[in-house]
Amino acid sequence: MKKVLFYGSLALFLGIIGYFFAASWGKNSLVINEISGSPVRVGEDNEEMDCDYVELYNPAGFSLSLQDMYLSDDKKNLQKMDLGEYTIPGKGYLLIELRDGESPFCIKASGEHIYLSCGRRVVDDVDCGETDMEKVYARAGDGAEEWEYQRPTTGKSNAGAFLSASVPSPEFSAPNGFYEEPFLLEISGKEGDKIYYTTDGSSPDESSALYTGPVKVENVSYRENRWSQVQNVVEDWKEYEPDLTPVDKIFVVRALAVDGSGNKSKESVGTFLVDMEEYQGKKVVSLVADEEDLFGEEGIYVTGKDYDKWYASGQKGDKPPTNFGKHGRDYEIPASFSFLEKGEVSTQNVGIRIQGASARKVPKKRFSVYARKEYSGSSYFEKELFPGKETHSIVLRNGFADALVSKLITRKSVAVKDAEPVAVFLNGEFWYDTFMQEKYSDSFLNQVYGVKKDDVIIAHDGEIEEGVEEDGKFYGDIYAYYSTHDFTERQGYEGFNQVLNIQSYIEYLCANIYLCNMDVSERKNFMMWRVRTPGRGNYSDGAWRMMLYDMDALEWKDTLCEAYQVDTMAEINSFREKMPTVGDTSYNSQGIYITLKQNPQYRRDFVTTFMDLVNTDFKPERVEELLNNWGEDITWNDSFFARRKDYICPFLAEEFELKGTLENVTLECEHPEGGTVRLNTFEPQLKGGSFTGEYYTDYPVTVTAKAKKGYRFEGWSGAVSSKESSIEVLPQKGGISLKATFAREEEN
Repeated sequence: MKKVLFYGSLALFLGIIGYFFAASWGKNSLVINEISGSPVRVGEDNEEMDCDYVELYNPAGFSLSLQDMYLSDDKKNLQKMDLGEYTIPGKGYLLIELRDGESPFCIKASGEHIYLSCGRRVVDDVDCGETDMEKVYARAGDGAEEWEYQRPTTGKSNAGAFLSASVPSPEFSAPNGFYEEPFLLEISGKEGDKIYYTTDGSSPDESSALYTGPVKVENVSYRENRWSQVQNVVEDWKEYEPDLTPVDKIFVVRALAVDGSGNKSKESVGTFLVDMEEYQGKKVVSLVADEEDLFGEEGIYVTGKDYDKWYASGQKGDKPPTNFGKHGRDYEIPASFSFLEKGEVSTQNVGIRIQGASARKVPKKRFSVYARKEYSGSSYFEKELFPGKETHSIVLRNGFADALVSKLITRKSVAVKDAEPVAVFLNGEFWYDTFMQEKYSDSFLNQVYGVKKDDVIIAHDGEIEEGVEEDGKFYGDIYAYYSTHDFTERQGYEGFNQVLNIQSYIEYLCANIYLCNMDVSERKNFMMWRVRTPGRGNYSDGAWRMMLYDMDALEWKDTLCEAYQVDTMAEINSFREKMPTVGDTSYNSQGIYITLKQNPQYRRDFVTTFMDLVNTDFKPERVEELLNNWGEDITWNDSFFARRKDYICPFLAEEFELKGTLENVTLECEHPEGGTVRLNTFEPQLKGGSFTGEYYTDYPVTVTAKAKKGYRFEGWSGAVSSKESSIEVLPQKGGISLKATFAREEEN
């Protein structure tokens, strides 16, 4: 009898476990199946459904309660709409109606990102494309990976619902790119379709030129500026006088096809640079977007109708926000992005937004550019914009210094965005020479550090920029820890390293201090990232790591020299001086920095890391090579990089109360092909000879040798003789030399 009871209880227990396992698996397998951001006509009777909706599909063979599941259009707030009242049948569908004024959110007709989550974990998400009365954005088959535009099929299978009435886009007889001479361009489409086109950068419609024969493609820089003359691109637009001097212009052809029933194709964009040799050696970005989306009453580039009404009628009452001052996905518009380099052209549909803070108020505004599935079918740019990387998003922003820093800093402990100089055209008109930079995002961190995109948190000035609201508690952990632990003790210091990666923080500070960035504090331009769930991997430990951000202050020569009463920026003691842009702080009044300075290990690591950067990334010869690549030389910014070491090293000694002197440390390697040598935080290049850097005699340097496969490490010689692969050596008056020797395994 007892055995029967035992086996019965065991069966019941396993059944319960199985039930919960199946329920958990089932929730994880749920998918978003179909989305509409506008009313649609459904069924054979074309009955109108008058609201937005999201359809879910359950591929499991059993029904599921949606307890603890949510829908949202905001990754930072995944729990906008609680689905706990719903149950979805096995192999069945659930239609979630989203009504304006009733539901927690609605979906824009132009599309946006939709999330399905279980608790705080994203189960499925999709970049929804543009929808209208006749078409929705849906999976090609129930639960399929591919998405496409379809007829609405609410509560039914998506299979076979593709839009048969879609009109093919026009095709051009010549590829985008550079041409030495004018030529005739043919535009073709499906037989019977009419093709309408423009060549002035404006959007084509049925009132545009009807294509009847080849179009002459030529250099059109002689034409009057069109987009540069728009008046309401600044707040005080009555006083704004646009420069009417003709600018260089790309020949842009925009064409669409219309069939006999009035159905329209997607627009095709041709970008041609004719007799424009000065751009052959440059990287060129051409952005083409609908004029209404840019410069219309609701356009993202202008002040907007509400502001203009207030501005033109006496400016009474509260000042409305400008359109170009608005942020976020709601103010992103579709555009065509062409990237031209060395005669090769890549064109892709993207989303663009106005970028920056104060830069939004100038006439020639900067852009953020996003690759998304809803625009092109891919979340990444098809063209490799930066060497060796896939890129999800970029910014087109001014700032030579900020871009230069991206090339100077070579470390991975602190994140750095890559940058390249580009010439930018907007709807065919030359807009500016600027810099194309990577944009910090979950995709950036996935690409550079190999962490999972949906497990990333980014904090900017204490606010969660990537992640969910609840992730703010992780940021609070930093300040909670250092305010409750003794950092003079090893245990407290090492414990903090699990909250904030201290080496990353040191390298972040060293870069900002050396580069005289007086526009940063723990409350301004302070960016960091971490993974939400600690796991395996060098960067998946759950510790915060720093991100270099907005280094433009390196170019504020006149402002900073006047503020600190010095002749050159190189003379500024950026350890001690209060920061005029922040107003009430210096590095020595920032909590994290002050707390860490109590620890002797931190002081040692800071000093040696700082000198590592002085001897490598900021070495004048290296900086000059980078400056030369961008048309400058070492005299840039009053020879800042040639002079800075002479001032900043004594400031470092004063800050950390160093009593020693700077002396040479020279490294050599016998058989350098046999292994690598590491000095403190970096690996010097020894294949071409030796490396020499200066270090204070207060602290030892750490050298580590690592043999490659087929070789062994024989030992150190010179200032120290040792067989240990890693040793510490104190620099001495007059300098020291060390040689690492590797030998093949077969040698005795």
